[in-house]
Amino acid sequence: MQGLTNMEESSFVQWQRDEGEMRGLRQSLLVLGQRRFGPPSPGVANTLNVTHDLSRLRQMMEAIIDASTWDDLLATPETAAS
Repeated sequence: MQGLTNMEESSFVQWQRDEGEMRGLRQSLLVLGQRRFGPPSPGVANTLNVTHDLSRLRQMMEAIIDASTWDDLLATPETAAS
């Protein structure tokens, strides 16, 4: 990372953290969802894997408690950024 300014390095580090959190949330949603709803279809798994909105993934993690199907979970609305 030689040559990066502190701001660039900080942005890169935050991006890495966000990517790691998203990866963990996707994995958790798949594991918990499989226990709750049964195995995901390839389409559901793909939808989760291509979701790169950290806030939406967090919302889905909360919604998994009340959702009754994979479709309910995937229908979790995106929240407006504050």
